[in-house]
Amino acid sequence: MAGETKKRIIETALALFSQSGYLATSMNDIAQQVGLTKAALYKHFSGKQEILDCIIASTASGKSVMMSNRIALHPLHQ
Repeated sequence: MAGETKKRIIETALALFSQSGYLATSMNDIAQQVGLTKAALYKHFSGKQEILDCIIASTASGKSVMMSNRIALHPLHQ
């Protein structure tokens, strides 16, 4: 359950950061969109920077997996 909530927070924050910008998005904005209190949001993340760090780490790991798959499928590696 906590993992699913964190995932929803991260997805919502990414959408809000993309729409309004990182600086213009508050923790309160994120909490409201997810349907949590700000206090509950802070139980999962210490602040916006930690959420952004998770978004970046997730994006970076996803890209490295995609790149590994492309390399593995390349004709020279078969």
